[in-house]
Amino acid sequence: MTTIPTILDTGPLIALLSECDDYHYWSLQQLTGIKGPLVTCEAIITEASFLLKKSLTLVDRECP
Repeated sequence: MTTIPTILDTGPLIALLSECDDYHYWSLQQLTGIKGPLVTCEAIITEASFLLKKSLTLVDRECP
């Protein structure tokens, strides 16, 4: 049986990596249910890295 790759975009990736994100647990739940591989590209990783760094420097606090 062939598994179909799922494209991972910036929003769900940021939500998955940041526990402070409002959609963290939703993203975790959705991505846990995916059976096939997740695929993305360098642009998505670059954008997510930039946005995560920006959010961490703007908000110097622990997650609520």
